[in-house]
Amino acid sequence: MSVLVLKAMRTVKLLLLAGIMTGMMLITSACGKKQSAPSAHYEAVLDTLVSSVNVQDTESYLRCFTSDARQAYASSESYDPELAKDLAQKNEDKSLKMQYTTLEHTELDSSGIAKLQSEHAEKYSRRIEVTKAYQLKVEFSSGAEDKQMQLTVFNNGSSWLIEGDVIDNFFDK
Repeated sequence: MSVLVLKAMRTVKLLLLAGIMTGMMLITSACGKKQSAPSAHYEAVLDTLVSSVNVQDTESYLRCFTSDARQAYASSESYDPELAKDLAQKNEDKSLKMQYTTLEHTELDSSGIAKLQSEHAEKYSRRIEVTKAYQLKVEFSSGAEDKQMQLTVFNNGSSWLIEGDVIDNFFDK
């Protein structure tokens, strides 16, 4: 075969491949459907919390909170090693599904961060590193139950965590 024929065949193959890939992108995109926005950085901890409950993984659930809050919970009378399982309410179709919606968010300024650190140190006798923090109003739903909560989430330089003694306050199990 001549060089021109080989180049033409190669060009046709590349065009076919490009057409197939374009078609796959159109098929897999939600044409006409509203895409959910990716989670804001401060919602990463809420994504993990909800996912942990939905797969009933208490260990992962507890890692969403500060180590001090985890230790306080582990030594409390309300400690439940299967907490995530208890929080996972069944929907009408018998599936396990906890969801959340962030209704409001407010970034804490430097004085708000200092207050957060001070309150944590007073409660747990340990200082926490806070690089960024938000006060959130979040609605959680699981099964037939809904609950709005005020949560404080913060970044400690490496991950986002939930501050406070709220580990077992979801749906007042």
